Amino acid sequence: MSESMDGGDSRPTGGMSWRLDGLARLAVTVLDRSGAVTHLNRAARDFFVTAGVERDRVRNRGLTDLIDLPRDRRDVFQPRSGRILHAWSALLPVSGPNGVPREIAWWVFPLTGPGEHGLLTLSAEASALHRGPGLSVDGVTVAPPGASGSTARVLRVEPFIGSVAEHDHGRLAARLATALPKMGPAEARAIVEQVLAAGYPSITVTGALRLPVTPYWGGEPRLRGVRRPPATAAAPITPTALMEAAAARERLAFLTEAGAAIGSSLDMVQTAEEFCRALVPAFADFAAVQLLDEIFTDRVFPSRRADETTAIRRVAVVHNDEPGRWEDVVPVGEQYRLPADTPFVRAMVTGEPEVVRRSTPEITARIAGRFRDRDITELILDRSILIAPLIARGTVLGNFVLFRKPERPPFDELETATAQELGRRAALSIDNARLYQREVHAAAALQRSMLPRELDEVYGAPVSHRYLPAMHTQAIGGDWFDAIPLPGSRIGLVVGDVMGHGVHSAAAMGQFRTAVRTLASLDLPPARLLRQLDDLALRLGEEYLATCLYAVYDPVSRRCEISNAGHVPPVLVQPDGKAEQLELPSGAPIGVGGVPFETVTLDVRDGSRLVLCTDGLVEERGKDIDEGIDALITELTAYAKERRTPGELCDRIVRRLVRPDHEDDVAVLVTEFAGIPGDAVAAWSLEPQPTVVRQARTDTLRTLARWGLETLAFEMELLVSELVTNAIVHGGPPVRLRLLRADRLVCEVHDGGHDLPVLRPAEETDEHGRGLQLVTGLAKRWGVSRTGEGKVVWFELEF
Repeated sequence: MSESMDGGDSRPTGGMSWRLDGLARLAVTVLDRSGAVTHLNRAARDFFVTAGVERDRVRNRGLTDLIDLPRDRRDVFQPRSGRILHAWSALLPVSGPNGVPREIAWWVFPLTGPGEHGLLTLSAEASALHRGPGLSVDGVTVAPPGASGSTARVLRVEPFIGSVAEHDHGRLAARLATALPKMGPAEARAIVEQVLAAGYPSITVTGALRLPVTPYWGGEPRLRGVRRPPATAAAPITPTALMEAAAARERLAFLTEAGAAIGSSLDMVQTAEEFCRALVPAFADFAAVQLLDEIFTDRVFPSRRADETTAIRRVAVVHNDEPGRWEDVVPVGEQYRLPADTPFVRAMVTGEPEVVRRSTPEITARIAGRFRDRDITELILDRSILIAPLIARGTVLGNFVLFRKPERPPFDELETATAQELGRRAALSIDNARLYQREVHAAAALQRSMLPRELDEVYGAPVSHRYLPAMHTQAIGGDWFDAIPLPGSRIGLVVGDVMGHGVHSAAAMGQFRTAVRTLASLDLPPARLLRQLDDLALRLGEEYLATCLYAVYDPVSRRCEISNAGHVPPVLVQPDGKAEQLELPSGAPIGVGGVPFETVTLDVRDGSRLVLCTDGLVEERGKDIDEGIDALITELTAYAKERRTPGELCDRIVRRLVRPDHEDDVAVLVTEFAGIPGDAVAAWSLEPQPTVVRQARTDTLRTLARWGLETLAFEMELLVSELVTNAIVHGGPPVRLRLLRADRLVCEVHDGGHDLPVLRPAEETDEHGRGLQLVTGLAKRWGVSRTGEGKVVWFELEF
């Protein structure tokens, strides 16, 4: 970096040299290779105290145990994680004891030399830097940090690792040594040498001024120590000085403009393309970005140091040559391994840029020889080449390659520093996009795992569904649907929508779906089920909010009970094709609390269809939701007369009503109410006397013979005898027996008792307690539910 552009070196006319440094109260800690704090200065002790840690309980504890760092950043503070390969800097939030996050500027240096030290961290309160860092000229404080009157301004200050010029080495080494905690001279000297080999903690102010950061220990400004040249001594402005100033302004303007063009989206490939377009043609004639392949396949931080065996993927190429000249040689999307012993590998291994001022025939042949499957000689001969790593948070994510045509000047030191600065911004934007995409894909995977792949089938109520996730992955939400088999060949139908998007919504959706299934197994009425679900949401937290609709259809009685919690109302299609929105009390969303839910009971005819959906089907930005519901009713009325299957009806709805670029999840659930024929149901009322057990067996065997199910006579005779006897002995009137022939044989025994039977182990000498064991052994499925009159014990046998 040239001296005219280094914020730490300002050279006015008159032959005087002033050095400008930033001042900040630096908290410095040294960690051993296990990540435990071994040394810290006074500012670091105060920092941990404000984070809620007792002053004398800091040493020998891990930094990640002492302060609440973001979960996805903790590994980069642990030397043994293997993720800290290069010095890095960032602004990270740290939670205080009251839970309020504070933004901290960090400079982190890995210590790889001999000895127990593994990491050096320097940190400063970002709020103080934003109010204005302190300034010193030639080591004399002219403005302390947060000087008087600075609270009214908010500056954009960002930490970075600055390069160390040779003539500055001694000065910066001395200042860094004063910031270190108390330790032996040899230890301090070794740490200083390792840090300065990687760079120096620095800041950019408003994106233009670059300053090395010097520790501030307090004290008043000492302006008298600064020698100012008299006005009469000012030398005339020379053309060289004017050109240097113009070059500096041009570089700052380019950095500002190019930096603003990078990172407009949270997409890694688009960010890489923006980076290349910002460089071509203003800075280079060709730009390409390669990223480690594991970033795409695993969406994790690179797990090891890059080398020639590392798989890499080219994600962006921009050039100003004639069309097609580069596309066949370096195609976008190509996956390959870096050619060994070339600048491409060295830049990623060392973390430093590689510059070839002019690619001579010898250099060209050496590089081209590594690309054995293609000839790139003509493309790189006599060009200036710059290869630099893309480093984010101390880890190499890939590299970028710049070429200049022979007629342009080669890359110089100042331009290399400029490219590095833009590369740092691009790397951070790419890594932010990676983190965001990882969260989005985690939400999508979690959502897929929580939704049913196939719905359970229930005789007399065929169900079909369609689910379309949002086209924009960042809009993945918490829509869910379900069909739950209930005793008596009934079916519970559910649709719901968790408010919000992302991983939290997907996780909450899974919890809600599991809770609904659990509560439905208790055979609760719809309104009571929603009440229990609402109570659960309130216990889980304020952020658990969802709309939900729950319906129970009984194919024997031809009745449907529905309760709504703020969800899109259902549509009922009559057998004649007329579709209408059901008027239900809307209720409040789940998680609001304190609002009662109501159940509406409908008598439905065979051939009717109930259509449930989420708001993604009927809601569109800029339109009222009633318009979407009217469009759904129109579609259902027009298509229902054709008497297609529920699946075909779902396809029609999705095809006609869902936009290709829909912004929200869409779930559709269509149930046909087919009912169970009357001759497939047999029921008897029984007197609560032991003598009726024989009659119950006789009626059961006679019904099985009429249905052609004599092969089940033995099991049914045993189980009916056991359950009817239990109902008479342990229950009470009224006692009823009902048989259903659906896709399996269902037997129900109702009684007026409220004590539920419990399966328990029976000893060989016990005369009682084997009834339910018998039911468990012979039945495919059995259970017990409470009713308004008492309870019902039921079991199922397969044909």
